[in-house]
Amino acid sequence: MRPQIAVSGTTSIDPVSRELRHPGSAYHQAVAIFAEIVRVVQELGGTARDIVHVRILVTEGKNADDVGRALREATEDVGPAAVMIFRARFFSFQMLIEIAVDASVLVRRTINQV
Repeated sequence: MRPQIAVSGTTSIDPVSRELRHPGSAYHQAVAIFAEIVRVVQELGGTARDIVHVRILVTEGKNADDVGRALREATEDVGPAAVMIFRARFFSFQMLIEIAVDASVLVRRTINQV
Protein backbone atom coordinates (compact mmCIF):
# COMPACT_ATOMS: atom_id res chain seq x y z
CA MET A 1 0.00 0.00 0.00
CA ARG A 2 1.31 3.48 -0.91
CA PRO A 3 -0.91 6.23 0.44
CA GLN A 4 -0.63 9.46 -1.50
CA ILE A 5 -0.57 12.92 0.09
CA ALA A 6 -1.00 16.10 -1.96
CA VAL A 7 -0.38 19.49 -0.42
CA SER A 8 -1.29 22.31 -2.79
CA GLY A 9 -0.83 26.05 -3.03
CA THR A 10 1.05 26.64 0.20
CA THR A 11 2.31 30.16 0.91
CA SER A 12 3.94 31.84 3.89
CA ILE A 13 0.70 33.44 5.08
CA ASP A 14 0.20 32.72 8.77
CA PRO A 15 -3.03 30.68 9.11
CA VAL A 16 -4.00 32.45 12.34
CA SER A 17 -3.08 36.09 11.80
CA ARG A 18 -3.53 35.95 7.99
CA GLU A 19 -0.36 38.05 7.71
CA LEU A 20 2.43 37.28 5.27
CA ARG A 21 5.47 35.95 7.12
CA HIS A 22 8.91 37.18 6.05
CA PRO A 23 7.96 39.71 3.34
CA GLY A 24 10.86 40.27 0.98
CA SER A 25 12.87 37.15 1.90
CA ALA A 26 12.50 34.26 -0.52
CA TYR A 27 14.60 31.97 1.67
CA HIS A 28 12.62 32.61 4.85
CA GLN A 29 9.29 32.37 3.04
CA ALA A 30 10.39 29.01 1.58
CA VAL A 31 11.53 27.76 5.00
CA ALA A 32 8.14 28.72 6.50
CA ILE A 33 6.28 27.08 3.62
CA PHE A 34 8.26 23.84 3.81
CA ALA A 35 7.78 23.73 7.60
CA GLU A 36 4.02 23.92 7.09
CA ILE A 37 4.10 21.30 4.32
CA VAL A 38 6.20 18.88 6.39
CA ARG A 39 3.86 19.40 9.36
CA VAL A 40 0.86 18.45 7.21
CA VAL A 41 2.63 15.42 5.70
CA GLN A 42 3.59 14.25 9.20
CA GLU A 43 0.02 14.68 10.47
CA LEU A 44 -1.08 12.37 7.67
CA GLY A 45 1.48 9.70 8.57
CA GLY A 46 4.42 10.60 6.38
CA THR A 47 7.79 12.23 6.80
CA ALA A 48 9.78 14.83 4.88
CA ARG A 49 11.61 11.95 3.23
CA ASP A 50 8.32 10.79 1.66
CA ILE A 51 8.01 13.93 -0.48
CA VAL A 52 8.52 12.79 -4.06
CA HIS A 53 7.50 15.76 -6.21
CA VAL A 54 7.67 19.51 -5.61
CA ARG A 55 6.21 22.33 -7.72
CA ILE A 56 7.50 25.80 -6.89
CA LEU A 57 6.21 29.07 -8.27
CA VAL A 58 8.67 31.94 -7.80
CA THR A 59 8.35 35.59 -8.76
CA GLU A 60 11.99 36.03 -9.80
CA GLY A 61 14.80 33.74 -10.95
CA LYS A 62 17.23 35.46 -8.59
CA ASN A 63 15.50 33.62 -5.72
CA ALA A 64 16.17 30.14 -7.15
CA ASP A 65 19.27 29.39 -5.06
CA ASP A 66 17.61 30.41 -1.78
CA VAL A 67 14.49 28.37 -2.52
CA GLY A 68 16.60 25.37 -3.58
CA ARG A 69 18.55 25.56 -0.32
CA ALA A 70 15.31 25.60 1.68
CA LEU A 71 14.06 22.58 -0.32
CA ARG A 72 17.24 20.60 0.42
CA GLU A 73 17.06 21.46 4.10
CA ALA A 74 13.37 20.52 4.35
CA THR A 75 13.64 17.20 2.50
CA GLU A 76 16.83 16.10 4.24
CA ASP A 77 18.77 16.05 0.96
CA VAL A 78 16.57 13.27 -0.47
CA GLY A 79 16.23 15.20 -3.71
CA PRO A 80 12.61 14.82 -4.77
CA ALA A 81 11.69 15.56 -8.37
CA ALA A 82 11.13 19.30 -8.55
CA VAL A 83 10.12 21.99 -10.99
CA MET A 84 10.56 25.70 -10.39
CA ILE A 85 8.54 28.14 -12.49
CA PHE A 86 9.60 31.78 -12.63
CA ARG A 87 7.67 35.03 -13.12
CA ALA A 88 4.71 33.98 -11.03
CA ARG A 89 2.43 36.78 -9.86
CA PHE A 90 0.56 36.65 -6.58
CA PHE A 91 -2.06 38.89 -4.99
CA SER A 92 0.61 40.54 -2.83
CA PHE A 93 3.85 41.89 -4.30
CA GLN A 94 5.61 40.81 -1.07
CA MET A 95 4.63 37.15 -1.62
CA LEU A 96 7.54 35.62 -3.49
CA ILE A 97 6.79 31.88 -3.48
CA GLU A 98 4.03 29.27 -3.59
CA ILE A 99 4.80 25.57 -3.22
CA ALA A 100 2.85 22.33 -3.77
CA VAL A 101 4.11 18.81 -3.06
CA ASP A 102 3.15 15.19 -3.49
CA ALA A 103 4.27 12.56 -1.01
CA SER A 104 4.14 8.80 -1.31
CA VAL A 105 4.08 7.15 2.09
CA LEU A 106 5.31 3.61 2.32
CA VAL A 107 3.82 1.41 4.99
CA ARG A 108 6.60 0.78 7.44
CA ARG A 109 6.56 -2.60 9.13
CA THR A 110 8.87 -4.09 11.66
CA ILE A 111 10.00 -7.73 11.57
CA ASN A 112 7.46 -8.56 14.31
CA GLN A 113 4.56 -7.24 12.21
CA VAL A 114 5.28 -9.43 9.19
